[in-house]
Amino acid sequence: MNTTRQKITLPGFLFLLLSLAACQRPEVEPTPEEALDQMYSYVQDLYIWYDRLPSAAELAPRSLADPNALVAKVRTYSPLTTSGAHVDRWSYVTTTQNYQNQQQGKVTGRFGFGYSYLTDTLTYVRFVLPGSPLDLAGVKRGWRIYSVNGIAATVANAPRVTAALAESQAVEFRFVRPDGTSQTSSLARADFTTSPILTYRVLEVNGRKLGYVAVNEFTNKLETDILTVFQAFKDQGGISDLVVDLRYNGGGTIKSATQLASIIAPPSALNKKFFEYVYNDKNTKRNTTVNLSPVNGGATSWGLSRVFFITTVGTASASEMLINGLQPYLKTITVGTRTHGKPVGMVGGTIGQHIIFPISFRTVNANGDGDYFEGIPVDKEQFDDLTHDFGDPQEACLADVLNYLRTGTLPARKSARLGQSAAVERANQQLYEEPRLKGALDF
Repeated sequence: MNTTRQKITLPGFLFLLLSLAACQRPEVEPTPEEALDQMYSYVQDLYIWYDRLPSAAELAPRSLADPNALVAKVRTYSPLTTSGAHVDRWSYVTTTQNYQNQQQGKVTGRFGFGYSYLTDTLTYVRFVLPGSPLDLAGVKRGWRIYSVNGIAATVANAPRVTAALAESQAVEFRFVRPDGTSQTSSLARADFTTSPILTYRVLEVNGRKLGYVAVNEFTNKLETDILTVFQAFKDQGGISDLVVDLRYNGGGTIKSATQLASIIAPPSALNKKFFEYVYNDKNTKRNTTVNLSPVNGGATSWGLSRVFFITTVGTASASEMLINGLQPYLKTITVGTRTHGKPVGMVGGTIGQHIIFPISFRTVNANGDGDYFEGIPVDKEQFDDLTHDFGDPQEACLADVLNYLRTGTLPARKSARLGQSAAVERANQQLYEEPRLKGALDF
């Protein structure tokens, strides 16, 4: 079935015009079968690896159960990595309402946190979303989860803990704070509005002020929230160095990532290339350059000559684009572990009540670099220190940054905690995870 597509340009916060490349909604909502046909037609046009896809007759979209099954099928036609896995782990589909809620920071029916197993018997809160039930109960990253509904939070009980969190509307948590005291909280899922900023603060090191900000996602809401952060830095006398903690930031909108890059960039970089879109050979007319641009609203240029990033394998897509795009203009120093490796992004297409996001373009920086499918390596390898909160000077990654500011070098030693047992790694792959934004999204 042929569909009509249109490109709608919206005025951006920066100079950037964000394109909504979507199938034009017909007057009558498509049937589920028609929607699958239209989605596959959209993918055949924009998918980077479109030439590997079978025809619509061969794939038979209507034979698939739902849009998620269609996207899962499409991913199997992407090239293989050296490990034998398919490159495309990212194309996805969501409902229009879910996407709009995420962009506005609206969360529905969630506890609002993440957790990880550190050892066979120690489980810690990884992050807490501002405004969530756990946040309102005073829970912080670095608190140990002792039990969930009376089930000891250990690797041996990981499937039961996951089930309790996934299937319960309310959960009794028992936490142990860093000082050894405990707190028992009965918490229910809730609707709330959150911020993509987990925390921010200013630290003083050798008479210099270091700004620290933990950015959890790149959303439309970040465009206003990040201005609040930098205004706070300004109100405290400004900063001479900056740490951007992206350890769990899996990406989001290109628009908000470009805004943050423009705030960080030195004045000499403004109006110069941040990145370039590179589409498939059917869509070369879409290849465009996005420049860094002055940002108003209190986020003046800070004259930074370097920026520190904290990263993990959870740092992906728009987060990696931020690091890669700034490298031609100032020194980037990364601490943590190698990033995810996603130098590609998606253009969302609205069809019926869903938005489909196929991998649609690559991004390259001003030096033409952008082939980091194996991730961006770090300057100092360090473990994700779950035992300390974001912004705590004793947290291992931030402590390495502070050491650099004091001595001019990063510690040569590697942390003994970088390795985990196979059982812990398996348990951390089967966590209860709440929905998050995926990818570098141009929508």
